[in-house]
Amino acid sequence: MATARAICQGHIDGLTAAGLNPVTMPFSCAWTVDSAAGTFQTINLLAGNTTLTPPTGVPNRFLMVIPPPTNTTPLVLCGVAADTGVALAPNCPQVLVVQSGLSFIVKVAAEVDGVQLIWL
Repeated sequence: MATARAICQGHIDGLTAAGLNPVTMPFSCAWTVDSAAGTFQTINLLAGNTTLTPPTGVPNRFLMVIPPPTNTTPLVLCGVAADTGVALAPNCPQVLVVQSGLSFIVKVAAEVDGVQLIWL
């Protein structure tokens, strides 16, 4: 069975507090997945609703959604078709921590081709 690690690191520059010189604040978070799906897909999101269903057989915890860098159509994440949902950045990768086995919907107003999905 495959395992996976996900790490997010960064820093915020120029923070000031109580008259001090600007400082940098680093941050880091990490996850370990003992049994990972390791499934890679490239899909085309058609205008309207597209249901994303996790692969079966392992407890999926993470989904990376990577739209094309030139995409301008917002991706809206919904639990069911009637949801107004939450708009995701149209051209930035997203890391979603999801409950194992649950499907959800991505709504788009226009077709978005070449969206990469990585299930861990």
